[in-house]
Amino acid sequence: MLRGISLGLLAFAFVFCLKIFSAPQAWSYAVCSLLSMAATYLAMQEAIKFRTWFYQAIYQSVVALELKPDQIPVKFRKP
Repeated sequence: MLRGISLGLLAFAFVFCLKIFSAPQAWSYAVCSLLSMAATYLAMQEAIKFRTWFYQAIYQSVVALELKPDQIPVKFRKP
């Protein structure tokens, strides 16, 4: 869901950039464009974080259910 929000905010930033060139005296479009780009970046970072958590949880569940302790790669074994 955050990826969709990020894409929508990027579209808003693009539209605001086009409005800057069509109405050069309107500085409010520049501010809105910068705010939209900043919000896009933040939403994108959160989406990456949640995606990593999700796939890491799936990996840990599969390992816990299917693998025996001697089959687990060394870097994931607990001492």
